[in-house]
Amino acid sequence: MLIGAVVHGMPSSDHFDERGRNNSAPLDRGDVKAAALNWSQDPYEIAGANPAARRTLYAALAGNPQNLRYKGDLEIRFLRPAVARLSEIHVPTLILVGEHDIPDVHAQSGAIQAGIWGAQRKVVKGAGHLVPLEKPAELAAEITSFVDNHRLASIPPQTLETYAGKYRLFGGTGEFVVEDGRLVLRLPAEKDLPVYPLSATKFFMIIWGEMQFEFVKDASGKVTGVDLVHNGEVQHCARV
Repeated sequence: MLIGAVVHGMPSSDHFDERGRNNSAPLDRGDVKAAALNWSQDPYEIAGANPAARRTLYAALAGNPQNLRYKGDLEIRFLRPAVARLSEIHVPTLILVGEHDIPDVHAQSGAIQAGIWGAQRKVVKGAGHLVPLEKPAELAAEITSFVDNHRLASIPPQTLETYAGKYRLFGGTGEFVVEDGRLVLRLPAEKDLPVYPLSATKFFMIIWGEMQFEFVKDASGKVTGVDLVHNGEVQHCARV
């Protein structure tokens, strides 16, 4: 679950950097409360008036001034930036960003979505950067729904191996392959697409919209095909 996330390796805009310098400028003269006030009144941190949320933010920053002084010098940054490694993430991912957050965060959230196969991105209406503070009920509902709809089953590798093979998919041939103990779908001219288990026979993928695959067996237990469910329609795909 990523909320208002940015990723190492994506440059920030001049607008983003200037906003940070202006809000934190009072720290140069040791005025923590003025800097806390600037950030609590920032239009991107919290959307609209919302005086209760702004008071909460001010009190948190004024009471914990070390958070204002943090410059990122404690981060461990590798030569290969995180933005180039997003494809290594192989779990269902939900990205939430406030409607009124600064454009940089929207851009970087989009980059994260593009880098993680199957990631879902949603805009939280009426919120700025601090979605948990501004929209706690909506946030809880989004997370609960995502978890409930994507509970992953634990499937033994030997079961996954019975599904490995080629199938008639998407007007051509696709191949299910077991890699590192998980099932992936390999299509021509595509990178391997992670397929997540809901049960011993049913899997889902959240690229091109959410779709499900249910493997079909004959009376002897041999896998003969897979039913593809997408947008309410079921298509049987025979095993080659």
